[in-house]
Amino acid sequence: MLFVGTVLDDNGVASLSSSLTPAVYIHGQAYDISGAEAYVDFNAPGVTDRYIGGFRYTNTGALRVHDATAALPALVFYNQGFALNEDGEVCYTTDPFDSENAVWLCGVAATLDGRLYASVQ
Repeated sequence: MLFVGTVLDDNGVASLSSSLTPAVYIHGQAYDISGAEAYVDFNAPGVTDRYIGGFRYTNTGALRVHDATAALPALVFYNQGFALNEDGEVCYTTDPFDSENAVWLCGVAATLDGRLYASVQ
């Protein structure tokens, strides 16, 4: 999982969008043309999905994500410090950013249990 451009705010919170409009692709991951949002998919994994760096993506380059704002799922795996559900989707939270309970993984903010801090558009 690579976030580039202005996808991260000053705290490292990722800006995510599920609206796939004309995109640019960097290492197989889709971003909007301005580089301000990374494309994600909230739907169930598909048979044409692929893995890039151990993270699950749609065949159009959208990162598969799972809303774990309430809590992590019962079965969790970790890749590069980020929590993944059993389907390989990145777990994220829309909880307010809390620097007292955050870690930064390659500049990206995550909760202490590995959920990606995200702003979903």
